[in-house]
Amino acid sequence: MSAAISAKAGRDRRGQQRHRLLLVERSAHGARPGVRVKDPEWHVPILWRSEMRSILVGYLRDGSLTVAQIKRVIEAAERALAGSEHFVPSVSVFEIAARSRLSAYDCEFVVLAALLGVPLVTADKAVLRAFPDQALTMDAYLKMEGGHAAGNR
Repeated sequence: MSAAISAKAGRDRRGQQRHRLLLVERSAHGARPGVRVKDPEWHVPILWRSEMRSILVGYLRDGSLTVAQIKRVIEAAERALAGSEHFVPSVSVFEIAARSRLSAYDCEFVVLAALLGVPLVTADKAVLRAFPDQALTMDAYLKMEGGHAAGNR
């Protein structure tokens, strides 16, 4: 079983909207193609759809993608994740939120990964800092052997 993958929008140092697209295998959008090759079975909380839509709207508004391109991206992501979407217990989300400064959205990914007993593969620095024993960068995930990460998380 694969790691849960997080998609996240944020702001850079100058306050500009930045997007990371981690659910679709496109190096130009921040994903590492090897992650999907290493383990094609990804699991996500139901809310991934809303997060993905928000990120794609950002790409539409900044001119990075057209509506036609977005349609292909979201359809590919929905096909890839069909049958791998999970409801996450609200109480567990609040318990994780109480132990961190993460948003409820991020906590859903943390909870799901814990429930499935898999690492949380993400580029979200706040998640990586808050849960260093559970969250891995894509590069660290790709270096994993026998269930243990080689090198830095």
